[in-house]
Amino acid sequence: MYFDEETQCFVVESPVSVLVGKKKFMLNLNPYRNAHFQVLNRAKDEYKRIMHNEIIGLPHMMKRISVDYEIIFGDKRVHDGMNIIAVLSKFFLDALVAYGKIKDDNKNIVIHEEWNDGGFDKNNAKVLIYIKVL
Repeated sequence: MYFDEETQCFVVESPVSVLVGKKKFMLNLNPYRNAHFQVLNRAKDEYKRIMHNEIIGLPHMMKRISVDYEIIFGDKRVHDGMNIIAVLSKFFLDALVAYGKIKDDNKNIVIHEEWNDGGFDKNNAKVLIYIKVL
């Protein structure tokens, strides 16, 4: 996590998958909708654990935020970015609540979310999350 002076945003780096046991769970709506609730709970807990160091440096109890997601894909295929953001946003915002960074993830606190295509990096697929405190 760092603060970008140019955009006046906190920038957090998120993975696009987590390990659930020995299996990689992609943060994507396609596997999410077919997964057992226990797998989903473990994936969410693992995501929160992984994101701890990224989130802990954010300001405590931000009143209103705007969140932009920049997806850096692992290949050049045509992707449905919203499938990734649907799950990643849920996990990320819930982690912000769990770590006391926002009170809730409702529309009065998270007033804007948007995603953009950040290109691809075959060795480092990830999502950069830009958080602007309003």
